[in-house]
Amino acid sequence: RGAFPCVPVKPAPDGLLSICRELGFAPEDTAMVGDGDTDVAVAKNAGTKCVSVTWGFRTRAELEAAGAVNFANSPYELLNIFK
Repeated sequence: RGAFPCVPVKPAPDGLLSICRELGFAPEDTAMVGDGDTDVAVAKNAGTKCVSVTWGFRTRAELEAAGAVNFANSPYELLNIFK
């Protein structure tokens, strides 16, 4: 679920932004990888890039309806995206 105690749950960006701060990365230099429509919303709300995976919780059509534009169809494809 991506939840932390005392941090608003997705699609609130708080958790992702906290991780960015802790690791020292600017949100615009970060990508959210997820399989759900809420992951697309978190990325948008946090100002990060988003890569939606097609083997998870939602279908590609559902992810596209949520605003997803970048997709990985296998874990291997993630390696090429983040070269």
